[in-house]
Amino acid sequence: MRPAVKSIKSAKQITFFYFSIVAVMIIAIHLSVFVSTVTHLEKFNARNRLAASFEQAIPKLHQGNITEITIPPYDTFYVGDNNLPSSIHLPNNLELGRATEVYKQGEVSTDFYIVKYQLDIGGRLQNVYGVNIDPVYERSETEMFEAHIQSILISTLLILACLYVVLRITERLTSPLSGFARQLEQRSADDLSPLTLPKAGVTQELKVLVDSFNSHQAQVRTVLERERAFNRFASHELRTPLMVIKGGLSLLGQSTEPSFVEKQRQRMLTAANDMNDFVTTLLTLTRDENQDQAISRPLLQVEIERVIASHKELLTNKPVVYQLSVQQQPHIKAPEAAVKILVGNIIKNAFTYTEAGSITVVLTEKSLTVTDTGIGLGLNQATGEQSNTAQGYGLGLLIANDICRKYGWQLTMKDRQQTGDPQHGCCATIRFSS
Repeated sequence: MRPAVKSIKSAKQITFFYFSIVAVMIIAIHLSVFVSTVTHLEKFNARNRLAASFEQAIPKLHQGNITEITIPPYDTFYVGDNNLPSSIHLPNNLELGRATEVYKQGEVSTDFYIVKYQLDIGGRLQNVYGVNIDPVYERSETEMFEAHIQSILISTLLILACLYVVLRITERLTSPLSGFARQLEQRSADDLSPLTLPKAGVTQELKVLVDSFNSHQAQVRTVLERERAFNRFASHELRTPLMVIKGGLSLLGQSTEPSFVEKQRQRMLTAANDMNDFVTTLLTLTRDENQDQAISRPLLQVEIERVIASHKELLTNKPVVYQLSVQQQPHIKAPEAAVKILVGNIIKNAFTYTEAGSITVVLTEKSLTVTDTGIGLGLNQATGEQSNTAQGYGLGLLIANDICRKYGWQLTMKDRQQTGDPQHGCCATIRFSS
C-alpha cells in the first residue's frame, strides 16, 4: 500500500503542476501574439508604402525604356523578371498586390518585402516588382523585441508572485483537512470520540465533512453500545427461561400427579413463549421493513393486562396498588411480541422501584403512560447512589428506544418532581404518533 500512497500527489504539487502549465501557456500566447502583430504590422507597412510609391512611379514607367526606378527613401521597382538583381530570388507563386517577405541570397539577416504588379507599358503587359528595404523598421523591430523580452520578464515575475499567493491559499485551505487526516491517523481503532475542528482555516465544506463523520461515529458508537447491552442483558433474558424449563423437566421426573405436571407444563410453556418473543423482537429490529405497508391493528386492553399480570409478582408484600385506565385503543403497526417487551420493560421498572404508593397505567388514542410513586430518576434515598431506573431491566431503555424508533414512536421518561409534581416517582410515556 505504501507505493500507492507515495504516488498520490499533494494538493500543493497538483496546484504547482497545473499553474505551471497555465503560466507557460500564457507566456507562449503572449509571445506568439507579439510576433504575429509585429510581422503583420511590418507587412502592412511595406505593402502600403509600395502601393503609394508605385502610384508615383507609374508616370515614369510609361515613358518607356526604364528597367529600374527608385522612389526614395526605401522603395525600388524593377520592370521584367530579367532586370531583377541576382541577389533577389523570387518566391514561388508570388501573388499580385500581396507583400511577401524574402531574404537576399547569402544574407540571411537582411530581409525585405516584394510586391508584384502588372502594368501596360508601350502596349505590352509587363511584370513590375516593387522591393521595400526599411533598415529603420528593422532596427525598430529589434528594439521592440528587446522591450518585449523585458515585458516577458516582468510578466514572469508577476506569475511567480501569483504562484506564491496561490500556493499559500492552497496551504491555508488544505491545512485544516491535513489536521483532520492527522487526527484520524493518530487515534486508535476503538476511539469513536468526535473529531474537533481546527482553530483557523475552517471552511463550510470541512465543517460539513467533520459533522458528517462525527454523525457516522455516533451511529457506530450507538451500535456498539447496543451490542454491549445485548451481551450484558441477553444472557439473563435467555438464561432465566432456560433455567425454568430445565427446572420444570427435573421436577417432572419426581412426580406424575396430573395437577403438578400441568403446573410445570404451564411454567415451561410461559418460559418458552418469553424466549420466542425475545428472539422475535430482536430479529424484527435487525430487519429493514417498510412500515407503510404494514397492517394497522388496535392495541388491545388484554395485551396490557397480560403484561401487567406477568410482572405482578414484583408487588408481592408491597403496599402498592395499580390501576389500568383505557380511554381509547390506539391503532399501531407493531407485532404483539414487540409491544410486550417494550411495555413490559416500563411496567417492570415501575413495579420494581415502587416500594409504596400507586402505579397508574393510562392508555389513550396516541399514547401509553405509566406513572409511579417510586424513587424516580434521581438519587436513591436509601443509599444516596444514582438510581438504575433509567437503565431498566432486561434489554433496558436502549432496546426500548430501538423498538420505538423502528415503529416511529417516541419514548420519554421524566422525574415527576422535575415537572412540578410534588410526588416522587417517574412518568414514562410512549407516544404512538410519529
